[in-house]
Amino acid sequence: CISSAASDVYKRQIGAQNSDVVIIAMADAMVEMGLQNSKSEFENLIQERNLNINVKEKLESTIASL
Repeated sequence: CISSAASDVYKRQIGAQNSDVVIIAMADAMVEMGLQNSKSEFENLIQERNLNINVKEKLESTIASL
């Protein structure tokens, strides 16, 4: 079980990432941990950044999984 404080730290780190590989790894981690509150951060990334199509599709899949 992950604490609320740790969950908030992970969530904030999503938007701070610039590496596609790290963003995808974080998406996988959020699904593994079941952190539904990270959906909004992934949605923001999709809207605010010009992401690689593979990263965008991965994030859309992550949002659906959460």
